[in-house]
Amino acid sequence: MMRTIPRAPLLLVLITAVAAFIRLYRLDQVPAGFFCDEAAFGVNAYAILTRGTDEFGTPYPLFFRSFGDYKEAIPTYSIVPLVYLFGLQEWSVRLMSVVYGLLNTLLLYGLGAHIKNKRVGLTSAFLGATMPWMFHYDRVAFHCSPYLFTLLMALFLLVSSPHRHPLRVSGFFAFLGLSLYTYSPSKLMVPLIALSASGVYLRHLWRRWPYTLLGLLMFCIIVIPFYKGLVTGEAIGRAQQLGLLEFGGLSLHQLGMWLRHYEVQLLPSTLFVVGESTAITRHLTNYFPPMLISTAPFVVLGLVRIFFEVPRRESTLLIILLIIFPLGATFTGNPYTHRSVFGAPMLALCAALGIDSLIITASRRGALLRNVVASACFFIISVNAALHFRYYIEMYPLRSSDALGWQYGPKEVIRYFREHSSEYDQLLLWGDFNAPHIFFSFYAPDQLCDNRCFIGSLEMFNPNVRQLFALTPDFIAANSTTFSFSPVHTVYYPDGNPALVLVTIKK
Repeated sequence: MMRTIPRAPLLLVLITAVAAFIRLYRLDQVPAGFFCDEAAFGVNAYAILTRGTDEFGTPYPLFFRSFGDYKEAIPTYSIVPLVYLFGLQEWSVRLMSVVYGLLNTLLLYGLGAHIKNKRVGLTSAFLGATMPWMFHYDRVAFHCSPYLFTLLMALFLLVSSPHRHPLRVSGFFAFLGLSLYTYSPSKLMVPLIALSASGVYLRHLWRRWPYTLLGLLMFCIIVIPFYKGLVTGEAIGRAQQLGLLEFGGLSLHQLGMWLRHYEVQLLPSTLFVVGESTAITRHLTNYFPPMLISTAPFVVLGLVRIFFEVPRRESTLLIILLIIFPLGATFTGNPYTHRSVFGAPMLALCAALGIDSLIITASRRGALLRNVVASACFFIISVNAALHFRYYIEMYPLRSSDALGWQYGPKEVIRYFREHSSEYDQLLLWGDFNAPHIFFSFYAPDQLCDNRCFIGSLEMFNPNVRQLFALTPDFIAANSTTFSFSPVHTVYYPDGNPALVLVTIKK
């Protein structure tokens, strides 16, 4: 007799396939462009792979110097094998976040299953797979996905440890330590999660005290380099830039601003309708909200259920995590969703509990109504997710490719520079956007541009040298009375407007 495939594993495979499609489809084209932070991750991964150093010659660092700041190590080192396998290109760098995103989908299943049951686990995984807050940052080479992975893995090991091998208690502390090497908000969130989770599971940790001690020892060993980074300032550079450490001289105005930052992240309009209040289109803004609007009622039902139905230990932990997640972006200049991204899986769990509560209520009226309600819930969310993803693929590139978005243009400009380098003595890229120099290192890692490619504009004009400039149309128009510009090539945004024009110049 043919063995029947268990329902839960089969559904989890299907959900993971959906998550993979959403994260991989046209990964090299959407978002349109390639932000400087993504390029910096790729450049440093390539440098580690080929030279064993970062871009500045430091061998195997744990904090990568970049743009007057330091980036944590785990995202960069995670990209190294992908660059080895597929070469230094945009989609291979972004693939790092895709891999972590798929692992996070599986961890959501594990968390939901241990908090309540397998149905909640599958629903959590499905909501995480289709949630814009998660899939958007899973498609770009930012810190968010590895940061979420370490925190979710730590929580999964903790909540599953009462039912599995107690060694998972040690893993909880180990992954919290690793999280400090993923993203700046971890410096605040790791202590908060460690204290709150340890308090909730104190009796369990005490019973498994040998594994708790082992975990604390592992945590201490893992954070030794982090402590050294605190002493040198490498581990807190970004935190200082964002004002996370500026608690001296607090005022009522400062406290009020932080309270407003905290509040705005929890507003229904922010979560389900308009998104972040910012003009930076790299983020979830301009009616591109973090969560699907169809999940809003389920979040409310989930909150009710957390307070009344979920086992006390798990519900207490989930309530605390829902309360603290906005703190990752509360003390910064702007409450951006990438800094509070830990809220995405927590709200997915909450919404899954809400859907499960509705299904349980319907089941009391019979299996038919239960199936109808369950099918309706998933159908509505699936349609909403499909429409949102279509917008993301077709319309989002038209609205997010400029300097406030993904900086579309340098790739095609440098490709033209490479193809026509023998015709010019100097090749100059307009420099009035984020860290333009990193693109020469990313798109010309063979040093073809060395001593010939520069960042600059008219201040470097030399009539005695063969020069090719890549400038914006607005800059050319503003200087057309002083200089004569002869276009040789134009780079267009996805919406058809010119992004950069390659020109030769005469006085």
